[in-house]
Amino acid sequence: TNKIAGYESSDFGRMDINQINAKYSSKKALISEKAVLIKIQKTFRYSMTPQEMYDNTRGIWIISEERRKNTKYAFAIYDDVIQETYEIKSWFEAGTTFASGRTDIDRWKKVKRYEFVGNISIEMRKKYLHKSVEGYFTMHNQNPMRYTY
Repeated sequence: TNKIAGYESSDFGRMDINQINAKYSSKKALISEKAVLIKIQKTFRYSMTPQEMYDNTRGIWIISEERRKNTKYAFAIYDDVIQETYEIKSWFEAGTTFASGRTDIDRWKKVKRYEFVGNISIEMRKKYLHKSVEGYFTMHNQNPMRYTY
């Protein structure tokens, strides 16, 4: 096996049937809940464990107090498709809760950042898992977060 995934492996790597359908024929999501859509383009792999997906989604974000108070859900996005849905229980200052695979915490301290603690939302999964959020993101926008409200 290779240690490095390889060029375009996220496009041609191993996917389950739900991921294949989502990538090529997903329906558009019309999200009515107060959610934050978080793109995890750089860290996503189709073979991620649920813990890896959670840790990469809840990550180290610059988010205002008002948004932290009002946002109830977080959706992990890759390739404009919802890969997982989480109910946010609480927000903490970045680096203060345990997460696997974290390094370079000092770099985050230049600007105050936050991470959420939550769990998979079965209710949101039923409504939105593997649906497209293409209309929520504008072309060439570099911010990995979008709000649905």
